[in-house]
Amino acid sequence: MKKLFVLILSAALLAGVCCLGAGCGTQDDGTQPGGETGQTPQDQKPDLAALKKKYGTFSIVTERGTDYVLSDDGKVCTISVGAEKGSYTLSGYFEGRIIIDNKDGLATYKGVKLHLDNACIVSTLGTAIEYLPDKKNVEIVAKRETENHIINTSEVGDAVVSHNNLEVDGKGTLHINAAAGHALNAEDTVRFYDATTVDIVAGHDGIHAAHFVTDNEEALAIDFEAFTGTVKILYAFSQGFDCTTSKSTGTIDISSGTFEITNCESAFKTDVTLTIAGTVRASKLTAEAVVHGDNSTGATISIAEGGTFTVDGTPYTKTSV
Repeated sequence: MKKLFVLILSAALLAGVCCLGAGCGTQDDGTQPGGETGQTPQDQKPDLAALKKKYGTFSIVTERGTDYVLSDDGKVCTISVGAEKGSYTLSGYFEGRIIIDNKDGLATYKGVKLHLDNACIVSTLGTAIEYLPDKKNVEIVAKRETENHIINTSEVGDAVVSHNNLEVDGKGTLHINAAAGHALNAEDTVRFYDATTVDIVAGHDGIHAAHFVTDNEEALAIDFEAFTGTVKILYAFSQGFDCTTSKSTGTIDISSGTFEITNCESAFKTDVTLTIAGTVRASKLTAEAVVHGDNSTGATISIAEGGTFTVDGTPYTKTSV
């Protein structure tokens, strides 16, 4: 049975959001994910007043899974994983944080899918959407012909964090803005598929993960659609993509889709491999287009047949870094 909650946002929601323990984007050592950061340029900062007027009343519908819980102040929405994959549809303007947790301490559970249906999620203090369990994934779906925003305006945390895997798909548009942190941050893999259009502005890395993939044989075998969308990293204070780990196992595999990476240090930072079979256009970089991880001795670069990688309009020809 669907559960519909409608939250009328008041002016009080313009105040700061309380930070709640582990749900505030902290790592095990108590620090915020992201490390040293910069600040996004003024012309890349979102107009929150205009977005609030445009998106209006917030609603969340439970399609399948456990009921969500809203904090007393209405600023933190907590969803718990369960025996079946949770599915929720969000729409309207919400100033607060979406936290996905394993409140019941389940040994086995499924992940959570968040359908964004003209939704604008804005956090003023901490990560906007955070998946805390260390198994399964959070899937963010931009519904067809919708325009959606995930924003963290604070100087701590990222826009979206997953403590395991993170998937982005759909046929709509998703704008992701992290004032001082990463736009997308996953401890394991970030995967894109379907035809989503994604714009990214980040005060640290655009996409930060151990691995990044669009579609691959494993994905296609379980009926994921090949990624045919466009990802635009409009600004990142550090790397466009940083896929590195302490054990130097990070990889990047762009099997399809179009990626435009501008106004970053490097387009890609990887430990082991960078494979491109899609289209990548990088420009206005302040460092080498591809660099290897700090703990890596070098990485190989492969441009597959049909794939293109240009930097300021010139084909990239290096095969290793």
